[in-house]
Amino acid sequence: MAGNTATVLSMQQVTNLLSLALLVLLIGISSAEAAKRVALVIGNNSYKTLPDLDNARKDADGIASKLRSLGWDVVLKKDLSRRQT
Repeated sequence: MAGNTATVLSMQQVTNLLSLALLVLLIGISSAEAAKRVALVIGNNSYKTLPDLDNARKDADGIASKLRSLGWDVVLKKDLSRRQT
């Protein structure tokens, strides 16, 4: 059967490939964890065409606080008009 060649890897080669794959995975995870995480949190209680909401600003404060405690950089905005967004 010409042209049909099988590749047989030794146990050492398999171990080396798995080690390399693990190293690449760990480098990828550590660089992802090192990436800066930024969240935009907007809490609007008032809208022109809808009834006012009671807790949107307070909820936005709570979400922003929790994200900050988890290491996120947070931009918090409240009661923005369409122009301010």
